[in-house]
Amino acid sequence: MDFHKIAVLNGHFLPLREVRVDPVGTGVHSGWGVYTTVRIYGGHPFNVAAHLRRLERDAGRVGIALPEAFGNLANDLADLARRNGVQDGTGRISVLGAPMGRFSAGGPPGSDLLVLTRDLQPRPPGESLCVSAHRFHSLGPLANTKTISNLPHIQCRREALLRQFDDALLLNESDHVVEVATGNLFWVRDGKLYTPSPRTGCIEGSTRELLIEEARHQGIEVLEGCFPLADLHPAREAFVSSVSREISPVVRLEDHFFPEVPGPISAALQEGFHRRLEAWRTTLPRAEAERAEAAAAQDEPQEGP
Repeated sequence: MDFHKIAVLNGHFLPLREVRVDPVGTGVHSGWGVYTTVRIYGGHPFNVAAHLRRLERDAGRVGIALPEAFGNLANDLADLARRNGVQDGTGRISVLGAPMGRFSAGGPPGSDLLVLTRDLQPRPPGESLCVSAHRFHSLGPLANTKTISNLPHIQCRREALLRQFDDALLLNESDHVVEVATGNLFWVRDGKLYTPSPRTGCIEGSTRELLIEEARHQGIEVLEGCFPLADLHPAREAFVSSVSREISPVVRLEDHFFPEVPGPISAALQEGFHRRLEAWRTTLPRAEAERAEAAAAQDEPQEGP
């Protein structure tokens, strides 16, 4: 991964080569940490509040106390994008657990907050999926949680690439569709939009949430549930959602080809998503002014007693 030259560690801007985290901390040593990836459009991070809510929730699920720098994270990410000259890219925010042996009932001290940015990586215009042979546990303690110990998903994607597919479709212990290794999955049957429920163990991606909201806004019926793999075969169209993709149509699943790529509902949701982006862009001048005022207020000298 080619990350940019400046990073933020616990609120401090540093050259990436000078970033230092505890090499024996459980974040690095044992993968005890959570993360989120934020899309950056035109130099501005998008939908940040939703990402921070999920990051805070996931940190609580795995018992990591957020550092003080978390309170200014939205501003730090925006500033980092500006310093690194990011126009169309992503920001990766990771919370790393404390050094080993420093657990406490009130949560671990010394967790690290690391923020990186990178340019948007190219994706194929349409995706091919294989079905992973591995099964994910929907009732496990980390179900629905985006952890930095992401090796099962990485391994599934690696095996998909070795088989000349773009990504892997994941099933749980009940053989219900969960997601793909790097995003959420949707498909369309009889004009209705289907997607796996969080009960399957899927990650509740921020783009997934926006698309469900947009579909309902357009009057499209959305069905979230526990669906077997066979439910995808009659689908007219299917697509993958993620921060970096937005919506990416699925061309085929193993040897099954979907007839509409992209289909009309995929196209309508993509258009609706872009309308939301345009509406968000109109708020940027005001938001930037408010951020500048807040930064100036922090820099003002405090009067003595």
